[in-house]
Amino acid sequence: MTEQKMPLFYSDTVSVTALQSRLRSMEIESQQQIIGFQFSGGENTALYVNNPEVKNLPLIEVVRIPLDTDENFFLSEHQLTHTEIACSYAAIDDEDVRILISRPSLVSNSTAVEPIRQLKPNEIAQLFGPLSKPGIDYKDKTNGEIEILNKEVRSKIKPFKIEQLIGYKHVPSNGEIECNERIAPFLQAAFAEIEQQGLLSCILTFDGLWVPRHINWNPANGISPHSWGTAFDINANWNGRGNPPAKLGEQGCVRELVPIFEKHGFYWGGNFSGKSVDGMHFQWGRTDCDVPTWRDGGDKVVTNSQSPFVQGESFEQKAPKVMRLLMADFSLTDIQAAGILGNIGHECAGFKDMHQKGMPEGQGGYGWCQWDDRREAFFKWCKDHQFTGKDDWKKDDANYGYLKYELKETSEKKAIPALQKTTGLEEAVKVFEEKFERAKVKNYPSRNGYAEKALKAFKNSKV
Repeated sequence: MTEQKMPLFYSDTVSVTALQSRLRSMEIESQQQIIGFQFSGGENTALYVNNPEVKNLPLIEVVRIPLDTDENFFLSEHQLTHTEIACSYAAIDDEDVRILISRPSLVSNSTAVEPIRQLKPNEIAQLFGPLSKPGIDYKDKTNGEIEILNKEVRSKIKPFKIEQLIGYKHVPSNGEIECNERIAPFLQAAFAEIEQQGLLSCILTFDGLWVPRHINWNPANGISPHSWGTAFDINANWNGRGNPPAKLGEQGCVRELVPIFEKHGFYWGGNFSGKSVDGMHFQWGRTDCDVPTWRDGGDKVVTNSQSPFVQGESFEQKAPKVMRLLMADFSLTDIQAAGILGNIGHECAGFKDMHQKGMPEGQGGYGWCQWDDRREAFFKWCKDHQFTGKDDWKKDDANYGYLKYELKETSEKKAIPALQKTTGLEEAVKVFEEKFERAKVKNYPSRNGYAEKALKAFKNSKV
């Protein structure tokens, strides 16, 4: 047996089907379909994937750990939901893939998220609006193209900037690509992570996103997900529809990108069956658009209705969560996001001082960023967004919400493009201070110190 070490999965909740998808994307598959597990009990349990007659398998929560980690492993009975699976390496031959199971997660109230999959037409319509009635929802043009008549569908198609694709053919010079507004944040976060992982070189061509048409340009087929602006193609020349996708190491291979796109909600067309296999293609693969693209330090997946923050957390516990939000919402690198946290940490003493010390009530700075001349705008935003309790303005959700609002909707948004140009930590700290904080007392050593703490905590947290 030849051992090949590689990280396999990211943190998520997956089913057997999704497990097969991940293994296929890494070219780890036997001639037999992987549908179950064979294992022994007790400590140091090894889990083997082969082909036993196991039809129903519970959901499994997967985390990536360092390849050299030496853990003590055990297997709980049959309920593996909310259990951390440490996919540290795979021992590969023609028959099995070995996966190690670690101790149960200490995170409570974990929220299971459905596996990424190919959505049915009615599910796409429920999410993004119907395109089922010719002459009402759409009308046919030539060569399989369509014109969208449904205003609900068309109104969701808007230009969104993806910095990482500037310079690619079929992408405007400003990087703004027309796509569905509901999936745009996930798309931006996915490409930002690809850049952070050093995998942009895997994208040789970007071959289109919003293209209203029938599937495979054939009027006899149904409507393509491209019509809703929820699908895109990359490296088309090397991954033609109906042909086996390019393999690892071959020109045009997209397999290394699959786990990242799946993490952010996109299903890979390389998993389509038979002649429909489409290795260039990715499309939205969840029945909601409300699951954010970040995870907290315990790898719990949190919906928008839940807060990722816990009262009383230390700066080192909270900073990675805020960084993931910033990276997803503003396409920032970890260093750039840490630059913001360095400023926040200095301003509020690591989330401890929510009102400027020595200032009477109603004066001085308030909140994470010690908003002073903007404190009334901060309080009004809180009131307008149901943070109406006496101390609700102190809540992390209120503070992040207002920070995001300022950086997206007000003149303060100029700080983001300036920050996105930075490459070093101290540079990121300084630029955000100059463009956003504009503090009377700079104290860069303190700001840099908090930035270093944030970045270290982020790198030490599970991703």
